[in-house]
Formats: sequence, C-alpha cells, structure tokens
Amino acid sequence: MLKYFLCVSLFVLPVMAEVNNAQLFEKLERMEYDLDLLQRRVYQSSGTGDAAFQGEGGYALDELYSKIDSQTTEISRLTDNIEKLDYELKLLKQKVAKSEADIDMRFQLAENKEKQKTKKGAEKKTTSKDSTTEQELYNQAYETMQEMNFEKAEGYFADFLKKYPKSKLAGNANYWLGETYYARGLYEESLTFFSAGVTEYKSNIKAADCLLKMGLTLKKMGRKKEACTAFKTLPTEFPKASSGIKERAREEAELYKCP
Repeated sequence: MLKYFLCVSLFVLPVMAEVNNAQLFEKLERMEYDLDLLQRRVYQSSGTGDAAFQGEGGYALDELYSKIDSQTTEISRLTDNIEKLDYELKLLKQKVAKSEADIDMRFQLAENKEKQKTKKGAEKKTTSKDSTTEQELYNQAYETMQEMNFEKAEGYFADFLKKYPKSKLAGNANYWLGETYYARGLYEESLTFFSAGVTEYKSNIKAADCLLKMGLTLKKMGRKKEACTAFKTLPTEFPKASSGIKERAREEAELYKCP
C-alpha cells in the first residue's frame, strides 16, 4: 500500500506542477499583452486627456492597472503553489529512497519463497543424516530471514557457513548473510559478503545478485566510481544472469549517472 501511494503521488504531483506552470505561463502572456497595450496607449495619447487612454479592448487606464495588479497577485499565488508541490515531491522522493532497502528485500524474498518451498520438499526425501541436518539448518536460517529477524538470521547463516563451508548452499548462505547486514544499514559488513559472493562463490546462482548488491552497497556508501564499475560490468561478468538482474544494473547505472 505504501509503495502504491508513493508511486501515485510521484506521478500526480509533477502533473499538478505542470498544470500550474501552464497557468502561470498563460497569466504572464496576458500580463505582457496588457503592459504592451498600456505602454502604447500612454505613448499615443500623451497630453490629450483621460479619454485617450481607452484601449483596444475597451479598457480604461484604471481598468488596465487593476487587471495587471490582479494578474500579478495570481502569478504570485501560482508560484507559491509550484514551490509547495516541488517541496512535497522532494519529501516523497526521500521517503521512497529510505524504504528502498526494505522493499527490495521483500520482493526478493517473495520471488524466492515458492522455489525454496519446492526445494525444501525435495531435500526432505534424502536418507542421509548429514545432508538432512545441513538442509534443516539452512531452512531455519532462511525462514528466520523471511520473518525479517535479520539479527537472528545472521547468526544462523554464519553458523551454517562455519559448519558447511563446502556445501552447495554455501553461496546462497553467503548472499543472505550479506543481506542481513544490508537490511540494517551495516554496509561495510554487507560489502564483505557480497564481494565474497563474486569471488569465492562465482559459480553460484547468487553470484550475479551479489555483484548487483555490491553496486547498491557502494552507492549507499558514496563510492560512485566503484559502484558504477559493478553496475556496468555485471552483464559481461555474468552473461547468463537473468534479464531482470541485468536490467536492474542498467537502470541503476543510469540513475547514478555513471560515465
């Protein structure tokens, strides 16, 4: 609901500002015409009496002054409205940026939820005690992550990597461990694990995600050059990455105005 409201607001406010800008432009055109008319009337009728101040539209001098004064007031009101809309738009953009990490996390969790359920059911059929224990620990960590209990999930994923460093799930666990820090704004710590995901677990399915998250983390830290490198090299580093990951990297590079 929050995302819907913010998106609608970000669309509506610029439209409102555009409408007010059009009104302001129209008022300025009218005012320019009236000033020009007043100037011509005064020039043509200098010294000939009040009757000479009748304009082309039938406006007397006093009427022109009154009309110009009214238009000036209206222009001031429209300008104030536009400034107010600009300020409100800036506030909304700040709210969107602030909620980016949480929204990004929720989308990723939702995207992987069904896949994880299927994988969990298949893994339960195994007869190996060690494999079952390994899977159970990973599932426990992942389910805690879904509950948004990031601190507790951090402990579970760290424990998993300590016990099963060679597991086929180690790359996934490393990625989600980085996410537990990123979601809490601990960017230095998250960068460590996302970097490991690109080097130590490069063949893992989450490697491309790690490079994308490296770019987002570096962006949060204000390290633009390194962030841009991550975004722009992702398609070549991971040509088999999903189109969604590649598109997100391209969009981030454009938004960050990467050279």
